[in-house]
Amino acid sequence: MRTTNWMVLAVLAIPMTAAAQQSTSAPQNVQAQQTAQTSSTQSQTTLAQPTTMDQVVDRVILREKDLIKFLSPRTPIVETYLQNLTQDPQLGPIPQDDHYFLGRMDLSDSIDRSDYLSEKGDKHKVEGMEKHLLGGLVNKFKFQYQPLGFSWMIYADRSDFDRQHYDFHYARREFLGDVRCLVFDVTPKKDAGRGRFLGRIWVEDQDFNIVRLNGTYARPSHNTYYFHMDSWRLNLIPGYWLPTYIYSEEGDFTAGAKNKIAFKAQTRMWGYNLKMGTPNDELTQIRVHRKSVV
Repeated sequence: MRTTNWMVLAVLAIPMTAAAQQSTSAPQNVQAQQTAQTSSTQSQTTLAQPTTMDQVVDRVILREKDLIKFLSPRTPIVETYLQNLTQDPQLGPIPQDDHYFLGRMDLSDSIDRSDYLSEKGDKHKVEGMEKHLLGGLVNKFKFQYQPLGFSWMIYADRSDFDRQHYDFHYARREFLGDVRCLVFDVTPKKDAGRGRFLGRIWVEDQDFNIVRLNGTYARPSHNTYYFHMDSWRLNLIPGYWLPTYIYSEEGDFTAGAKNKIAFKAQTRMWGYNLKMGTPNDELTQIRVHRKSVV
């Protein structure tokens, strides 16, 4: 009888040992992603639900800062396609030429975008937000688009999205698809400085994350243009709504209008986990082995 019991315990111990070995050999990147998602869920559950619109605004600001921190180690793929428009007497606005930008965006403290596709001999480097956020005049007659500017529009304000720099006014409730949202008009304060977001945000009413931004940036400097944008996010990770799509359009072709620029552009972002190591990385790594002596 004792021998039978010992054999049963041994059989049960074998699959338990194998399961333990499998759990310890799980990829570290999966564990890190689960830890980030768990910490986000725990932080949201510990906070009491807001009961006033002022508390809602405070929660929106907090969630936006959490998103910026969460995305800081990420380098997503960014793709922008742009068409310059011109007015045809019979057809109306038609494409004149187009531009295509493809790159990876570093979402760390110093945002930078390294483009895979760039014109040879281009001596104009992408400068900071204050100088050329979305484009500027290279000379008196030529306009230079800056790919970084289209990517920057994933945030309302990366550094100063708070009550000290903005006023928040509740507008209404609205559905975006099947997502219930609170709509706020956001305006920069008079002394907030240049390049501040001016427009409207949609906030989902569960965790109070921003799911859509529509507007532009106020007070451009000389020879700098801030384009209008419509930026959308998707709930790709529990607790976080990640920027995925931006649509931009400029140009007024009504009678008597004088356009400095006229275009349509769309920007798409994906691959937020590219900086995290995966087993597929072995296929892209170059390894040099020493020649063995036989």
